[in-house]
Amino acid sequence: MLILFLIGTNIAVAQEKFSYNQNGLTPVYLINKVDSLSQTELFEKSLEWVKKNYKNPNEVIKATILNKMIRIEGLTPKWICIESLGTTFCSDALYTIEFEFKEGRYKFEVFSLTFVSQNGNYKVNLSNGKDYYRKNGKLKQFTKDTPQAISDLFNRLNEELNNYILGKDKSDKDW
Repeated sequence: MLILFLIGTNIAVAQEKFSYNQNGLTPVYLINKVDSLSQTELFEKSLEWVKKNYKNPNEVIKATILNKMIRIEGLTPKWICIESLGTTFCSDALYTIEFEFKEGRYKFEVFSLTFVSQNGNYKVNLSNGKDYYRKNGKLKQFTKDTPQAISDLFNRLNEELNNYILGKDKSDKDW
């Protein structure tokens, strides 16, 4: 029974993802286990990932504590597009995330998300998603794609970082 519990626990941890709903973003952070790497190796691999995936990594990196933490402010252009009255309006996603490192694991924590568009900026309330839902719990028509887009953004970033750390990054094709 102990073996089945441990296997079930590992599967549950591996399958945990971000979700955005009426209650906001849950969980607030994810813990990713990488038993084969030390705290220092996780820090270095994460820093490499930032440098490889962002056009101006020195501007993206907002804070570091050697081998313990990296905080970044990234931008995903044309992150979400909405069609209205025959016109497509797109917003970029400006987000702040932080990675903390311990032996064999790292924490991926989301701090903020802002829609950036030609009409101005809108900061998303990560602890409450009621802006996107009606009182009956159904999604509002104009923002029906937003909660899923929020979940997808952070799940994609977490997965890309995790794949890079694990050596599963497909962008380094043999040329």
